[in-house]
Amino acid sequence: TRCTVLFSTLLWSNSNPTQTYESCVLKSTTSYSAAQLNGQNVTNCTLIVTNTYGQTLRGLVAYNTVVYNSATPSNYGNFYNCTGNYNSSSDASATGANSVDSITTSAFNAYGSGDYTLAGTGSALYHLGTSAQAPALDHDGVAFDASNPSIGAFEVAGGGDTAVSGITDDLTLT
Repeated sequence: TRCTVLFSTLLWSNSNPTQTYESCVLKSTTSYSAAQLNGQNVTNCTLIVTNTYGQTLRGLVAYNTVVYNSATPSNYGNFYNCTGNYNSSSDASATGANSVDSITTSAFNAYGSGDYTLAGTGSALYHLGTSAQAPALDHDGVAFDASNPSIGAFEVAGGGDTAVSGITDDLTLT
């Protein structure tokens, strides 16, 4: 279930049965695009979008997921009509009482260069997730912290986090 999805206009998923996205990175490749995953489950995912409309995630269950939107949504927040907890957003819409709002690009290692791994132990997303919903491995095959995983698709390697080698099941769709 670890994946990378690059999209240029609208990534729309409204499938039945419900799909689960774990440790995925979804990134827009144009100045206006949106990823609307209706009725899906997302856990420890990172979404990087430019979406002036909002509703990046809509009507789904989200845990440990971050949405960074380089635009300011005019109509709806990044998390719209969602349930879940321990999420993060660049606006004030992250779902759940234990979520973090208004994150900046400083949460990521090198946002401007397309590196959306966490900015080390000082990241605003570091070890703020819930282990109850976290998958075993992050996007790169690093084990999520067993007690307090980070929010998003990436865990910070080191400090007890162990990288797993030989992971080759990543998929990029364009």
